[in-house]
Amino acid sequence: MQAFLYEAGRLTTKTNYLIPVLARAFAGQTGCEAGTLPRVLAFTGSGGKTSLMGRLAWEARQDGKKVLIATTTHMARPNQYATLTDDAQAIIRQLQQEGVVIAGLPAGEKKISFIGQAAYDRACAAADLALVEADGS
Repeated sequence: MQAFLYEAGRLTTKTNYLIPVLARAFAGQTGCEAGTLPRVLAFTGSGGKTSLMGRLAWEARQDGKKVLIATTTHMARPNQYATLTDDAQAIIRQLQQEGVVIAGLPAGEKKISFIGQAAYDRACAAADLALVEADGS
């Protein structure tokens, strides 16, 4: 996917476009240096959370970042990059090997749930960016 942005009087083509836009939005916020994102982003609302998190994870991974994706409630069970356990070491191992991990506990046939605070804290510390689906819609 490509985006065409009008910047500094020129039309530019960007493959990675969401992270730079969000980084500018967060610039100057407490703990955010210019051109960087916060370490943890939480997503709420009634649609598009998982898709947006996937796009951000892809862009961050393209930039060499390690990305943790988690949920505080329930989200769809992923087809790839999933580690369905609360074992922080297994989650961190996946993160180091693949650059991205979707961490959750099985919750029914097609859902995952929160891995617990202890596992989340350890996995989050090993990631460059954590993306968290933070509501139950």
